[in-house]
Order: sequence, then C-alpha cells, then structure tokens
Amino acid sequence: MARFAAATLLFQAAVMAVTPHSSSTPPSMPGCPSSCGDVTIPYPFGVGAGCHLAGFGLTCDVATLLGPPKLRLVVTGCNVQAVLLDEISRRVVAACTAICSARTTVAHDDDSCAGAGCCQASIDTGLASYGIRLSSFGDATPNSSLDESASVFITDSAWFRENAGKLLDDGDKPPAVLDWGIGNSGASHGGYSCRCQHGYAGNPYVADGCQDIDECALPEEYPCYGECMNRPGSFLCLCPGGTQGDARTEGGCGIAFPSLYVIALTMAYLIKARRVKKLKELFFKQNRGLLLHQLVDKVIAERMVFTLEELETATNQFDQRRKLGSGGHGTVYKGFLPNRHVVAIKKSNITVQKEIDDFINEVVILSQINHRGVVRLFGCCLETRVPLLVYEFISNGTLSDHLHVEGPESLPWTDRLRIALEAASALAYLHSSASVSIIHRDVKSANILLDDRLTVKVSDFGASRGIPIDKKGVTTAIEGTFGYLDPEYYQTSRLTDKSDVYSFCVVLVEMLTRKKPTVFTSTENASLIALFNLRMMQGKLYQILDPQLISEGMETAEEFAALASACLSLKGGERPTMRQVEMRLERLLGPNLVIEVEQGCSTEVQCTLTQMSNGNSRQYSMEQEFLSSATFPR
Repeated sequence: MARFAAATLLFQAAVMAVTPHSSSTPPSMPGCPSSCGDVTIPYPFGVGAGCHLAGFGLTCDVATLLGPPKLRLVVTGCNVQAVLLDEISRRVVAACTAICSARTTVAHDDDSCAGAGCCQASIDTGLASYGIRLSSFGDATPNSSLDESASVFITDSAWFRENAGKLLDDGDKPPAVLDWGIGNSGASHGGYSCRCQHGYAGNPYVADGCQDIDECALPEEYPCYGECMNRPGSFLCLCPGGTQGDARTEGGCGIAFPSLYVIALTMAYLIKARRVKKLKELFFKQNRGLLLHQLVDKVIAERMVFTLEELETATNQFDQRRKLGSGGHGTVYKGFLPNRHVVAIKKSNITVQKEIDDFINEVVILSQINHRGVVRLFGCCLETRVPLLVYEFISNGTLSDHLHVEGPESLPWTDRLRIALEAASALAYLHSSASVSIIHRDVKSANILLDDRLTVKVSDFGASRGIPIDKKGVTTAIEGTFGYLDPEYYQTSRLTDKSDVYSFCVVLVEMLTRKKPTVFTSTENASLIALFNLRMMQGKLYQILDPQLISEGMETAEEFAALASACLSLKGGERPTMRQVEMRLERLLGPNLVIEVEQGCSTEVQCTLTQMSNGNSRQYSMEQEFLSSATFPR
C-alpha cells in the first residue's frame, strides 16, 4: 500500500507542476502535512485524519522505490516461448522459453524454474500495460496449437518464490505489484475531478481557491502587443487607438482605414490652410502696394485695413441671409464688428484685374471724402485677390426701392425734392474738390442710399475717376448703366463732370414719373428720356407725370421738370454744372420761389441757369475733411 501511495503522490506532483496556481492558494489543510518527501500534497489529498476528503487519504512512505525488480515474467509449459512487449513502442521488455516433454518434469520451486518446463525473467521497466506474444516450437507443427497446460503471468518476485509450487498445483491466481499503475489518463470507472474554470488557477477543492489569472502580468504566457486589459476569467488585448488588427500577434496592428481617412483629411486641410495663408500674404502684398501707391498718406491706409478673419466673423462666413443686395461691382453683406458697429461689406463677384483696380480705386476715392451725403468707408481687407470694402451701414434701402413700390403712392413730393437736393449737394462736392474733381460715372437711383430719416448717402464709387481741376475731362473706357448713361460720353468716350449731370437728371425724371429708365419703353417705342423730352416740347407733361404729384405739388413739379430737361441736353456744354443744379433745387425748396426773367432769355429755366453760370462755383477744401475721415474709429 505504501508503494501504491508513493506512486500516487508522484503522479499528483507531476500534475500540479504543470498547472498554474495562485500563490495565495493553501497547499493543504491547516495543521496537516503539506508534503511527503519532496512531493507537495494539495487538498483534497492529505495524510492523516481530517486532512483529506473521503477517499483521498494517503499514506506517506518515504522508503525509496529503487532496488531489485519487484515483478517477473513467468512461463510454464512445454516448448513455449513468451515475449513481453511495450504496447506503444512494441519494444521487447522481457522474454523466456520453457522446454520439456511432459509436465511432470516441471520444477515446483523458484530455483528449479530455470527453463525445464518453467522459465522466468525479471521486468525492470514499469509500464501501464503490456503485450504478450506466445509461440511454440520443437515437436509442434506450424498448424498445431499451444500446449493447453501452458500459462504465462506477471507476479511479485517474492510471492513466487514462496508459492510457486502451490500456484502450479492448485492453479491459484498470482498477485502483482502495481507501483506504476496510476498514470496521467482518464479512468473508466465512476468518480469525479475538480478543476478551475478557464482564466482561473489555484486549488479547486478549497473555497475561493480558484483565483483570476492576471494575464497582463504574464506577457510570456499571454503575449499582447497592444493595450492589455485584465478581466475576470479573461483579458482584452486591443490595438492602440487609430489602428486595427490582431494585437495578440506581433505586428498584427495596422492603421485603421477611418484613421487613414482622418489623417488624409487633416493633411489636406493643413496643405489648403498653408496655401490659403500664402495667397493671403501674396494678395495683401499686391493690394497693399497698389493702395499705398495711390494714397498720399500711408498712415491712413494702415488704419483702414481689416483681416479676412474679422470680416468672415462679422458676416458669419458671408451667410446668404446677411446679403443686402448685388450690383455690377459686387455683392453687399451686412456685418457686425466686435465694437458693435454695424457695417456693409462689399465682396466682388468676379476676380479679374479690372475689378481689383475698381475696388482699389474706390478705396482711394472714398478715403479722400468726408461729406454727409457720401457713404463713409471704414476700411478694406487686402487678403483676398479682390479687396473687400467695409462701409457704414445704411439701413433703409435705396431711392429706387422707395420710388418703385407697389401701389398708387410712393415718396411724398417734398421728400423727393429734399432727396434730390441732398444728392445734388453730394455730387457738387465731389466735382468741386480742391485738387481733383471726382466724377462718379454711375449715378442712378440704385446708388443713392437712404437712412432711417431718408437722408441721402451716395454710394458705389468703383467706376469713379479723378480729373485734375485744371482739366475739363479725360478720355476713358465707357462705364455706367444704360438708361442713365450720358449719350455724348457714350459716343466720344470723353468723360466730364457734365456726364454726372446728365445721369443725375435722369434720376430727376425717374422721380417725376416713377418709371425705371432701364426698362421703360413707350407705345411709340421711345425711351423714358425721349418721351419726357417730347412731352415737355408738347407741353403735355401731365401725360407722363406721376399722378401723385398732380395733387401734391404740380407747380414745383413743373419747375423741377424744366430743370431736368435743361440737364438732358445732348451736348454737355449746354448743361448746367452740379453746383448750379444744387442752387436751383435749393430755390425750389426755399420759402420764396421767385424766378427773375432776364431780357433776351427764351425760357425762365434758361435765364435762371445763365445767372447761375455767371456766379462763382463753390470750392471745397478737402484736406481737413480727409484727415477727419482718416481718424474715424473702426
């Protein structure tokens, strides 16, 4: 029994050696032997009462198992050979041959079992199972069977020495020493085994004996080449952020497609941002050079510069809901500056060199003007191919908007007179500049803005030109709006201050008739101006006049029409100056509308205009006004 127990302990020790376990698991019950020799005894096994589960008690025998072989192969019979084989490798373990002619010759003791009717052989190697190969020889024929009295068995050497004769005589069953019978294999009979669940290690026969294995702390047994996260009974091995694949395999994680997409977008954004930045720098350098080349005072230019980021923020990225209107030179957006100023920001619709020149020209023109009747320029942005212009915000639309409303009535006649006077005053100021006469070149009702009090602000100076005060005009490319365009300028390309006079008086006719010069065509297929001149010659002004004016101020309307007719002469030299037009409108609005008739004059209008032309034209000093404009806060 002791040998059996020792063999069991050796087997159990081998099993425990390959099973991971927690250092906190007790190897045996408290107060019980924990080992037998160098073999650990884990619970439920144990030595002694109360140290093991029922059926798991062991006897510790520290005697060595080494010594003479305990088993032997015994063969009895005549002419019989037995060979003992390892069933797995078919290796010969032991063999012996018994030779005789009759059973009576068989010896009855161990010493005489030496080949005559009986043979024996020691078995040195302990195996779990053996194979036996028997054969006969001598007088036996190939087809004859073995001696029926022959026997082969494995037995204990000591027992055989004492009981050989009895075994042979009585046919008793011999015992064997089973010191190798317990192996690491399953059993064919009932029983049970207890093991920890996957991911746990320790002693399953003890309460809380199975503990979670921290796989992340054992990288050699549980390799992870990513982010290791221990979990009860298992662990997670994840690829690092932005990668995907098998993190348990070296080199198994690669950049994920979404990450590549994000990286590609980021790189594209950075490249685009860098390109935009370089373009901003290039445009700023080019536009600033053009601007400073034309501006006398460089300090003014520096103070008027906005960044593109400021204007994008002010307009919410040029949101279409902030759009105020569009014209030939660009689109205007409403913007809010950080200092709470409400501004109008004009952005070009096209990016040709002419637009750049026009925008720069407008900056130059408006930076030199400080008049209550001219829209004020706050500054510009030079970081785009075509500069962006920042004006004061005029909230009440244009004269065109107010004239051409649905319904029978529009602006009252008195308001129309005052608006005409204020616009004439602003244009006269431009024409009477101390050093340079500024010709607007695109006077029309859509470029006359009105604030909440219907006060005039002349706008859109992109087409404007400066003419030295000592010159009467310049030859230039034709610009303006058909319907308002001076026919003499259109035919000769000669631009003078009288070109603005003609366009302004087209606006006067528009105010009288509430008809748009750009789209109106009469039944006689005549334009608005041609029909107006015809009705003036026929004395039938009422046929073309706005019916609202007949009841509100027919007398002044006729004088207003006479002034407009005088300004619409096809020859520029026959037209009055803007200063003369301003003075005549002042008289129409004054308390005493007295008109003196000179001898030799064919009409009252011609006489009055002659008197006006003999007077000195008013000159404006722009130096002080220019400095005032430059210091206006952004």
